[in-house]
Amino acid sequence: MMSIALFVRNNLLALCLGGLGLLLPGASLAACDSQAPRANAVTPSAARAAVARGALLLDVRSPGEFAGGHLDGAVNIPIEQLGQRKGEIETGREVVVYCRSGRRSAMAVPLLTEAGHKMIDIGTMGAW
Repeated sequence: MMSIALFVRNNLLALCLGGLGLLLPGASLAACDSQAPRANAVTPSAARAAVARGALLLDVRSPGEFAGGHLDGAVNIPIEQLGQRKGEIETGREVVVYCRSGRRSAMAVPLLTEAGHKMIDIGTMGAW
């Protein structure tokens, strides 16, 4: 399943389909990269405090990436499976989400917000 994200930057639109970007006239693929503004972004110390309070630390990378290294205590639900598996996360639980580049974590935020979770997006694992 390919994920879809739509970014608006300076009144220009970029449609990001998984790793592919389709440009509408005048748009830039820069909106699809990890530098795109993240909703629900906080400082690393605030994210760590949320996890200490009981927030779920969610890694939305692939199982192979997760096996290659992840943050201590993180749960792995790949972004491609999140729609089907979001019920595994306790309703209303705060979630701190990350991935490799920040793109997949940004895609997880609206999906889990809609499911009733307060989201914190740290973007990359290195931001921890």
